[in-house]
Amino acid sequence: MKRVLALLLFLALLLGVLPGRAAAVDLNLNAKSALLMDVATGTVLYEKECHERLAPASVTKVMTMLLIMEALDSGKIRLTDQVTASEAAAAKGGSQIYLKVGENMPVSDMLKSIAVSSANDCACAMAEHIAGSESAFVAMMNRRAQELLDALDIKAIRPKDKVEFLTVAQKQLLEMAKVYRLPLGKRLRYIWLPGIFPSFCESCIAAMGMCWKSGVSAEVIGLPDHSVGDALYRAKITLSTPDVFAWTLVIVLLSALLSTVAARLLRAIKACLCGEVQA
Repeated sequence: MKRVLALLLFLALLLGVLPGRAAAVDLNLNAKSALLMDVATGTVLYEKECHERLAPASVTKVMTMLLIMEALDSGKIRLTDQVTASEAAAAKGGSQIYLKVGENMPVSDMLKSIAVSSANDCACAMAEHIAGSESAFVAMMNRRAQELLDALDIKAIRPKDKVEFLTVAQKQLLEMAKVYRLPLGKRLRYIWLPGIFPSFCESCIAAMGMCWKSGVSAEVIGLPDHSVGDALYRAKITLSTPDVFAWTLVIVLLSALLSTVAARLLRAIKACLCGEVQA
């Protein structure tokens, strides 16, 4: 009896200690649109009209630098390559470093000027250097921007074929991981594991329920002393309807309790392993 009471007390404490979901925080920002995301996990911490279409400002420079960095990564260009300013680049106006027509500058300095001074002339020169023309580079930027927007606007995907899920459903998240250069360990932790975990949890809970019911069935056959199966068997052979109902109810309730404990434990493990932010 003491052991049963101790077990029930342990389960009650366990259910009370496991983390719940914290209330969402309203930042009351004056901005028209905002999105705060954990770059390591992709978890959205705060959003406000994040899907509202707004006119871009220096986002074009960010996209320019992204395509430059990708060209560097692919080996298409090098930081030491000399870039020549064309007449179109020198005549850009606005924020610039006043390149002259025919002036040469290494990619490294062009990149610094775009990042620090938001130099339109350097951005144009790099666009022509990478894509051949400004219009071709704009097309590249639009395609890349669409890919990134598609990656950010992912809905929950739960296909029946889990193998297909592993090979198809995570392409956009993996694209983001490539952009942010996440190492393999973080990709496994923040992309693959969260994707697999819902199905893994369901399988574990279903397996636990089946194991419990199978165990009771085995007890009904083997009749070990002082077991639930033994008590249920004796209630059946003595035709004691109240006892049969009571022991059946005990089996169902214990099964539901074990499933609940397992689900909360698995959620806690997921939050620990995946660094999930409760909102």
